Amino acid sequence: MESLNIGIQLTVFGMGLVFLLLAVMALFITLLLRFDRTQPPMEEPSGPEYPAGLDAEALSAITIAVTMHQALRRKEAAPAMRRYRPGTRPSRWVNVGRHLQNTSWHPGRRVQ
Repeated sequence: MESLNIGIQLTVFGMGLVFLLLAVMALFITLLLRFDRTQPPMEEPSGPEYPAGLDAEALSAITIAVTMHQALRRKEAAPAMRRYRPGTRPSRWVNVGRHLQNTSWHPGRRVQ
């Protein structure tokens, strides 16, 4: 019975020590975070600066024109807009053939 009491005391002491150290570490981290905060300097907001002396209307018109141009070029699939150079990746037919070669046929089961 004495061994059981010693075991329980050691368990309580060990677990208490662990939770005490965890609480001290949490307090230490909280203090570090509190002292680490810095206040950003207050600056007066200034008006937007536009490149090359353009006003807001001209800049928005240029942005719309560039966006429309990019959208049209992507639909045309120009070589400059492709992700891969032509001929560097196998065709879709080759990919389908490789897929059929590498998968087993199971009757009555749909392949997804």
